[in-house]
Amino acid sequence: MKYITGNFFVNMVTTGLSEMTAYYFGGVLFDWIGIKKTYFVSYSIGVLGCLSYVLFSKTHPHLVPFLLLSSAYGFCQACTLNWLSNSVLFPVIFASTTNGMCSFFSRLTSIVST
Repeated sequence: MKYITGNFFVNMVTTGLSEMTAYYFGGVLFDWIGIKKTYFVSYSIGVLGCLSYVLFSKTHPHLVPFLLLSSAYGFCQACTLNWLSNSVLFPVIFASTTNGMCSFFSRLTSIVST
């Protein structure tokens, strides 16, 4: 966020508000439409934000903060769903272990991707 034009602190507050609403609406969608549809909606928002950034960042630089926020919104919503759906998908006795394994593999793939 520090590379986006404007005040750094305003950018960080805006990002935080976006993430908080993503966390909230991730839970609401999870209860309302279920796991698979919420994942689809969340990743669709994130991917559309990323594709829009790639396609329109050069021609419309004033839209860059909104495009980045929309992609971060979608992926934060999906991360919330990871935590919420773990207790539904796995028995309670295995929930902590499966959550740790998923976290380990996600961090491992993040390391490999960079």
